[in-house]
Amino acid sequence: MKKLKGIGLFILLVFLSIPNVYAGSNLSCVSCGEASRLPSPVPKLTSIAFSLLVIVVPLVLIAFSIVALVKAIMAGKNDDVMKAKGKLIKKVVATIIIYLVAGIVQFIMVKAGDASERETILDCMNCLLYGECEEVDCEYNDTNRDDATSNSQATGGNRRPTSNTNSGSNSNSNTNFPTGPTSHKGQTYQISDIAALKIAALSVGEEGAGAQQVHFYASFCANLSERKKIPIEKIYESKWFSAGTRKMAADCNSVGCSVRGHKVTQEEVDAVKDAIINGNRDTYANEHDCFGDIASITVHGKTYTNVAGSKNSGCKKYSSDIANKANYIKGETIIKNHYGSTYIFEQFPPNGGDPFGIQQ
Repeated sequence: MKKLKGIGLFILLVFLSIPNVYAGSNLSCVSCGEASRLPSPVPKLTSIAFSLLVIVVPLVLIAFSIVALVKAIMAGKNDDVMKAKGKLIKKVVATIIIYLVAGIVQFIMVKAGDASERETILDCMNCLLYGECEEVDCEYNDTNRDDATSNSQATGGNRRPTSNTNSGSNSNSNTNFPTGPTSHKGQTYQISDIAALKIAALSVGEEGAGAQQVHFYASFCANLSERKKIPIEKIYESKWFSAGTRKMAADCNSVGCSVRGHKVTQEEVDAVKDAIINGNRDTYANEHDCFGDIASITVHGKTYTNVAGSKNSGCKKYSSDIANKANYIKGETIIKNHYGSTYIFEQFPPNGGDPFGIQQ
Protein backbone atom coordinates (compact mmCIF):
# COMPACT_ATOMS: atom_id res chain seq x y z
CA MET A 1 0.00 0.00 0.00
CA LYS A 2 2.86 2.37 0.83
CA LYS A 3 4.38 1.65 -2.60
CA LEU A 4 1.14 2.51 -4.35
CA LYS A 5 0.85 5.70 -2.35
CA GLY A 6 4.40 6.63 -3.35
CA ILE A 7 3.69 6.04 -7.04
CA GLY A 8 0.43 7.95 -6.80
CA LEU A 9 2.19 10.88 -5.13
CA PHE A 10 4.85 10.94 -7.85
CA ILE A 11 2.26 10.94 -10.63
CA LEU A 12 0.29 13.65 -8.82
CA LEU A 13 3.39 15.86 -8.63
CA VAL A 14 3.98 15.40 -12.35
CA PHE A 15 0.45 16.39 -13.27
CA LEU A 16 0.53 19.36 -10.91
CA SER A 17 3.15 20.77 -13.28
CA ILE A 18 0.78 20.51 -16.25
CA PRO A 19 -0.84 23.93 -15.67
CA ASN A 20 2.65 25.43 -16.04
CA VAL A 21 2.99 23.66 -19.38
CA TYR A 22 -0.31 25.11 -20.47
CA ALA A 23 0.46 28.59 -19.15
CA GLY A 24 3.79 28.69 -20.97
CA SER A 25 2.24 27.84 -24.32
CA ASN A 26 0.72 31.29 -25.03
CA LEU A 27 -2.17 29.47 -26.68
CA SER A 28 -0.12 28.58 -29.76
CA CYS A 29 -1.29 25.84 -32.09
CA VAL A 30 0.34 22.84 -33.71
CA SER A 31 -0.42 20.70 -36.73
CA CYS A 32 -1.02 16.97 -36.32
CA GLY A 33 -0.01 15.73 -39.74
CA GLU A 34 -2.59 17.22 -42.06
CA ALA A 35 -5.26 17.43 -39.39
CA SER A 36 -6.83 20.60 -38.06
CA ARG A 37 -4.92 22.82 -35.68
CA LEU A 38 -4.56 21.69 -32.10
CA PRO A 39 -3.82 23.88 -29.07
CA SER A 40 -0.16 23.24 -28.27
CA PRO A 41 -0.89 22.06 -24.69
CA VAL A 42 -2.75 19.01 -26.09
CA PRO A 43 0.28 17.18 -27.49
CA LYS A 44 2.33 18.29 -24.50
CA LEU A 45 -0.15 16.57 -22.20
CA THR A 46 -0.43 13.45 -24.36
CA SER A 47 3.36 13.15 -24.65
CA ILE A 48 3.69 13.48 -20.86
CA ALA A 49 1.04 10.81 -20.37
CA PHE A 50 2.76 8.52 -22.89
CA SER A 51 6.14 9.00 -21.17
CA LEU A 52 4.55 8.19 -17.81
CA LEU A 53 2.96 5.04 -19.20
CA VAL A 54 5.92 3.52 -21.01
CA ILE A 55 8.90 4.95 -19.11
CA VAL A 56 8.28 6.52 -15.71
CA VAL A 57 5.73 4.11 -14.18
CA PRO A 58 7.64 0.91 -15.12
CA LEU A 59 10.93 2.36 -13.89
CA VAL A 60 9.38 3.48 -10.61
CA LEU A 61 7.87 0.02 -10.07
CA ILE A 62 11.22 -1.63 -10.80
CA ALA A 63 12.97 0.79 -8.43
CA PHE A 64 10.55 -0.09 -5.60
CA SER A 65 11.08 -3.79 -6.29
CA ILE A 66 14.87 -3.38 -6.16
CA VAL A 67 14.60 -1.54 -2.85
CA ALA A 68 12.42 -4.34 -1.47
CA LEU A 69 14.93 -6.96 -2.68
CA VAL A 70 17.86 -5.13 -1.07
CA LYS A 71 15.96 -4.86 2.23
CA ALA A 72 15.15 -8.58 2.16
CA ILE A 73 18.78 -9.48 1.44
CA MET A 74 20.00 -7.27 4.27
CA ALA A 75 17.42 -8.83 6.62
CA GLY A 76 18.72 -12.29 5.70
CA LYS A 77 15.24 -13.77 5.21
CA ASN A 78 15.34 -16.27 2.36
CA ASP A 79 11.56 -16.39 1.88
CA ASP A 80 11.38 -12.62 1.58
CA VAL A 81 14.36 -12.62 -0.79
CA MET A 82 12.66 -15.16 -3.09
CA LYS A 83 9.42 -13.19 -3.04
CA ALA A 84 11.23 -9.94 -3.80
CA LYS A 85 13.13 -11.59 -6.68
CA GLY A 86 9.89 -12.91 -8.11
CA LYS A 87 8.25 -9.48 -7.95
CA LEU A 88 11.28 -7.83 -9.56
CA ILE A 89 11.28 -10.31 -12.43
CA LYS A 90 7.55 -9.74 -12.98
CA LYS A 91 8.08 -5.98 -13.06
CA VAL A 92 10.91 -6.30 -15.59
CA VAL A 93 8.81 -8.60 -17.79
CA ALA A 94 5.85 -6.19 -17.54
CA THR A 95 8.09 -3.30 -18.55
CA ILE A 96 9.36 -5.22 -21.60
CA ILE A 97 5.78 -6.08 -22.56
CA ILE A 98 4.73 -2.42 -22.28
CA TYR A 99 7.60 -1.36 -24.57
CA LEU A 100 6.78 -4.10 -27.08
CA VAL A 101 3.06 -3.34 -27.09
CA ALA A 102 3.69 0.38 -27.59
CA GLY A 103 6.04 -0.34 -30.49
CA ILE A 104 3.72 -2.90 -32.09
CA VAL A 105 0.71 -0.57 -31.86
CA GLN A 106 2.67 2.24 -33.52
CA PHE A 107 3.86 -0.13 -36.27
CA ILE A 108 0.30 -1.35 -36.93
CA MET A 109 -1.05 2.22 -37.05
CA VAL A 110 1.53 3.17 -39.69
CA LYS A 111 0.97 0.05 -41.79
CA ALA A 112 -2.83 0.32 -41.50
CA GLY A 113 -2.94 3.40 -43.72
CA ASP A 114 -2.12 3.41 -47.40
CA ALA A 115 1.13 4.88 -48.66
CA SER A 116 -0.30 8.38 -49.08
CA GLU A 117 -1.53 8.43 -45.47
CA ARG A 118 1.63 7.17 -43.76
CA GLU A 119 3.33 10.57 -43.66
CA THR A 120 0.30 12.05 -41.90
CA ILE A 121 0.12 9.14 -39.44
CA LEU A 122 3.81 9.43 -38.62
CA ASP A 123 3.50 13.19 -38.15
CA CYS A 124 0.56 12.75 -35.78
CA MET A 125 2.27 10.00 -33.79
CA ASN A 126 5.46 12.04 -33.40
CA CYS A 127 3.37 15.02 -32.33
CA LEU A 128 1.00 13.35 -29.85
CA LEU A 129 3.40 10.77 -28.40
CA TYR A 130 6.73 12.57 -28.45
CA GLY A 131 5.77 16.25 -28.61
CA GLU A 132 7.58 16.76 -31.95
CA CYS A 133 4.97 19.04 -33.49
CA GLU A 134 4.92 21.70 -36.12
CA GLU A 135 3.71 25.10 -34.93
CA VAL A 136 1.04 26.78 -37.05
CA ASP A 137 -1.06 29.92 -36.91
CA CYS A 138 -4.14 29.36 -34.73
CA GLU A 139 -6.11 31.97 -36.67
CA TYR A 140 -5.39 30.48 -40.09
CA ASN A 141 -8.43 28.34 -40.82
CA ASP A 142 -11.25 27.81 -43.27
CA THR A 143 -13.24 30.75 -41.92
CA ASN A 144 -10.56 33.07 -43.29
CA ARG A 145 -11.02 31.88 -46.87
CA ASP A 146 -13.23 32.86 -49.76
CA ASP A 147 -13.80 31.32 -53.17
CA ALA A 148 -11.07 31.55 -55.76
CA THR A 149 -11.82 32.14 -59.37
CA SER A 150 -9.19 29.77 -60.71
CA ASN A 151 -9.08 25.99 -60.60
CA SER A 152 -6.28 24.12 -58.84
CA GLN A 153 -5.38 20.86 -60.50
CA ALA A 154 -3.28 19.26 -57.83
CA THR A 155 -3.27 21.30 -54.65
CA GLY A 156 -6.61 20.17 -53.32
CA GLY A 157 -8.79 23.26 -53.15
CA ASN A 158 -10.45 26.06 -55.08
CA ARG A 159 -10.40 28.65 -52.36
CA ARG A 160 -8.23 31.68 -51.74
CA PRO A 161 -7.37 32.91 -48.22
CA THR A 162 -8.05 36.53 -47.49
CA SER A 163 -5.08 38.77 -46.89
CA ASN A 164 -3.12 38.63 -43.65
CA THR A 165 -2.98 41.68 -41.47
CA ASN A 166 0.79 41.92 -41.93
CA SER A 167 0.95 41.84 -45.71
CA GLY A 168 3.31 43.10 -48.34
CA SER A 169 2.61 44.76 -51.66
CA ASN A 170 1.98 42.88 -54.86
CA SER A 171 4.86 41.78 -57.00
CA ASN A 172 5.69 43.85 -60.07
CA SER A 173 3.12 42.70 -62.63
CA ASN A 174 5.58 43.47 -65.44
CA THR A 175 8.03 40.87 -64.19
CA ASN A 176 8.06 37.97 -66.65
CA PHE A 177 9.25 34.51 -65.73
CA PRO A 178 9.67 31.61 -68.18
CA THR A 179 6.54 29.51 -68.50
CA GLY A 180 6.34 25.77 -68.99
CA PRO A 181 3.75 23.04 -69.51
CA THR A 182 2.86 23.03 -65.81
CA SER A 183 2.56 26.81 -65.43
CA HIS A 184 -0.84 27.80 -64.12
CA LYS A 185 -2.75 30.34 -62.06
CA GLY A 186 -2.92 29.17 -58.47
CA GLN A 187 -4.44 30.51 -55.28
CA THR A 188 -3.18 33.96 -54.37
CA TYR A 189 -1.93 34.99 -50.94
CA GLN A 190 -0.82 38.21 -49.30
CA ILE A 191 2.56 37.86 -47.57
CA SER A 192 4.85 40.37 -45.92
CA ASP A 193 8.07 41.58 -47.51
CA ILE A 194 10.15 39.83 -44.87
CA ALA A 195 8.31 36.54 -45.51
CA ALA A 196 8.99 36.85 -49.25
CA LEU A 197 12.66 37.47 -48.47
CA LYS A 198 12.91 34.44 -46.20
CA ILE A 199 11.14 32.20 -48.70
CA ALA A 200 13.64 33.39 -51.32
CA ALA A 201 16.49 32.48 -48.96
CA LEU A 202 14.88 29.11 -48.27
CA SER A 203 14.54 28.50 -52.01
CA VAL A 204 18.19 29.30 -52.67
CA GLY A 205 19.21 27.05 -49.79
CA GLU A 206 17.08 24.16 -51.03
CA GLU A 207 17.43 24.27 -54.82
CA GLY A 208 19.89 26.97 -55.82
CA ALA A 209 20.01 30.60 -56.90
CA GLY A 210 18.47 32.56 -59.76
CA ALA A 211 15.07 34.19 -60.20
CA GLN A 212 13.72 31.37 -62.36
CA GLN A 213 14.81 28.68 -59.91
CA VAL A 214 13.45 30.64 -56.94
CA HIS A 215 10.15 31.27 -58.77
CA PHE A 216 9.78 27.52 -59.30
CA TYR A 217 10.55 26.70 -55.67
CA ALA A 218 8.24 29.42 -54.36
CA SER A 219 5.49 27.82 -56.45
CA PHE A 220 6.30 24.50 -54.79
CA CYS A 221 6.21 26.15 -51.35
CA ALA A 222 2.70 27.46 -52.05
CA ASN A 223 1.57 23.97 -53.07
CA LEU A 224 3.21 22.42 -50.01
CA SER A 225 1.59 24.93 -47.67
CA GLU A 226 -1.82 23.96 -49.04
CA ARG A 227 -1.13 20.23 -48.73
CA LYS A 228 0.27 20.49 -45.21
CA LYS A 229 -2.16 23.27 -44.19
CA ILE A 230 0.67 25.54 -43.08
CA PRO A 231 0.29 29.33 -43.50
CA ILE A 232 2.46 30.35 -46.46
CA GLU A 233 3.66 33.33 -44.40
CA LYS A 234 5.41 30.84 -42.08
CA ILE A 235 6.31 28.08 -44.56
CA TYR A 236 10.04 28.73 -44.11
CA GLU A 237 9.72 27.65 -40.45
CA SER A 238 8.20 24.28 -41.32
CA LYS A 239 10.02 21.20 -40.06
CA TRP A 240 9.35 19.67 -43.47
CA PHE A 241 12.57 21.45 -44.46
CA SER A 242 15.95 20.58 -43.00
CA ALA A 243 17.18 22.44 -39.93
CA GLY A 244 20.02 23.85 -42.02
CA THR A 245 17.83 25.54 -44.62
CA ARG A 246 15.39 26.75 -41.95
CA LYS A 247 18.32 28.49 -40.26
CA MET A 248 19.40 30.03 -43.58
CA ALA A 249 15.92 31.53 -43.95
CA ALA A 250 15.80 32.65 -40.31
CA ASP A 251 19.17 34.40 -40.61
CA CYS A 252 18.22 36.29 -43.79
CA ASN A 253 16.81 39.67 -42.75
CA SER A 254 17.63 41.90 -45.69
CA VAL A 255 18.24 41.71 -49.42
CA GLY A 256 21.85 40.77 -50.00
CA CYS A 257 22.03 38.25 -47.18
CA SER A 258 24.34 35.34 -47.95
CA VAL A 259 22.93 31.85 -48.53
CA ARG A 260 25.40 29.15 -49.55
CA GLY A 261 27.78 31.86 -50.76
CA HIS A 262 25.09 33.58 -52.86
CA LYS A 263 23.66 37.00 -52.04
CA VAL A 264 19.86 36.95 -52.26
CA THR A 265 18.72 39.51 -54.84
CA GLN A 266 15.65 41.70 -55.10
CA GLU A 267 14.78 39.90 -58.34
CA GLU A 268 14.61 36.62 -56.41
CA VAL A 269 12.36 38.22 -53.80
CA ASP A 270 10.13 39.53 -56.61
CA ALA A 271 10.02 36.02 -58.04
CA VAL A 272 8.61 34.77 -54.73
CA LYS A 273 5.98 37.51 -54.73
CA ASP A 274 4.96 36.75 -58.30
CA ALA A 275 4.45 33.07 -57.50
CA ILE A 276 2.64 33.59 -54.20
CA ILE A 277 0.98 37.00 -54.30
CA ASN A 278 0.10 36.96 -58.01
CA GLY A 279 -0.47 33.20 -58.06
CA ASN A 280 1.70 32.60 -61.14
CA ARG A 281 2.95 29.10 -60.40
CA ASP A 282 5.40 27.02 -62.38
CA THR A 283 4.43 23.63 -60.98
CA TYR A 284 1.70 21.56 -59.35
CA ALA A 285 4.34 19.65 -57.34
CA ASN A 286 3.82 19.45 -53.58
CA GLU A 287 6.58 16.99 -52.67
CA HIS A 288 10.24 16.50 -53.51
CA ASP A 289 13.28 14.68 -52.22
CA CYS A 290 17.01 14.61 -52.79
CA PHE A 291 18.12 11.33 -54.35
CA GLY A 292 19.49 10.11 -51.01
CA ASP A 293 16.08 10.43 -49.35
CA ILE A 294 14.35 8.35 -52.01
CA ALA A 295 13.74 4.74 -50.97
CA SER A 296 12.60 3.47 -54.38
CA ILE A 297 11.17 4.46 -57.73
CA THR A 298 8.87 2.43 -59.96
CA VAL A 299 8.54 3.02 -63.70
CA HIS A 300 7.19 0.80 -66.48
CA GLY A 301 6.55 -1.95 -63.94
CA LYS A 302 10.17 -2.06 -62.74
CA THR A 303 11.20 -0.96 -59.24
CA TYR A 304 14.63 0.45 -58.44
CA THR A 305 15.63 0.41 -54.77
CA ASN A 306 18.08 2.82 -53.21
CA VAL A 307 20.36 0.18 -51.71
CA ALA A 308 23.09 2.77 -51.05
CA GLY A 309 20.98 5.17 -48.98
CA SER A 310 18.81 5.06 -45.88
CA LYS A 311 16.67 7.35 -43.76
CA ASN A 312 19.70 8.58 -41.82
CA SER A 313 22.37 8.49 -44.53
CA GLY A 314 21.66 11.96 -45.91
CA CYS A 315 21.41 13.19 -49.48
CA LYS A 316 24.82 12.07 -50.71
CA LYS A 317 24.27 8.30 -50.67
CA TYR A 318 22.15 6.86 -53.45
CA SER A 319 22.16 4.18 -56.12
CA SER A 320 22.93 5.01 -59.75
CA ASP A 321 19.44 3.87 -60.82
CA ILE A 322 17.90 6.37 -58.39
CA ALA A 323 20.02 9.21 -59.80
CA ASN A 324 19.38 8.22 -63.44
CA LYS A 325 17.05 10.97 -64.67
CA ALA A 326 15.95 8.76 -67.57
CA ASN A 327 14.00 6.73 -65.00
CA TYR A 328 11.86 9.74 -64.13
CA ILE A 329 8.90 10.06 -66.50
CA LYS A 330 6.24 12.70 -65.90
CA GLY A 331 2.99 11.21 -64.66
CA GLU A 332 4.39 7.66 -64.59
CA THR A 333 7.32 7.28 -62.20
CA ILE A 334 6.18 6.49 -58.65
CA ILE A 335 8.55 7.82 -55.99
CA LYS A 336 8.68 6.52 -52.42
CA ASN A 337 10.90 8.21 -49.85
CA HIS A 338 12.34 6.96 -46.57
CA TYR A 339 9.71 8.88 -44.58
CA GLY A 340 6.62 7.06 -45.87
CA SER A 341 5.59 9.49 -48.60
CA THR A 342 4.56 8.28 -52.07
CA TYR A 343 4.05 10.60 -55.03
CA ILE A 344 4.04 10.78 -58.83
CA PHE A 345 6.97 12.44 -60.59
CA GLU A 346 6.20 15.70 -62.36
CA GLN A 347 9.50 17.34 -63.30
CA PHE A 348 12.96 18.53 -62.34
CA PRO A 349 13.40 22.25 -61.55
CA PRO A 350 14.83 24.62 -64.20
CA ASN A 351 18.44 24.29 -63.07
CA GLY A 352 18.20 20.56 -62.42
CA GLY A 353 18.30 19.21 -58.89
CA ASP A 354 15.76 17.14 -56.99
CA PRO A 355 12.83 15.30 -58.58
CA PHE A 356 9.51 17.00 -57.81
CA GLY A 357 6.12 15.35 -57.83
CA ILE A 358 2.50 15.37 -56.75
CA GLN A 359 1.16 13.63 -53.67
CA GLN A 360 -2.62 13.40 -53.95
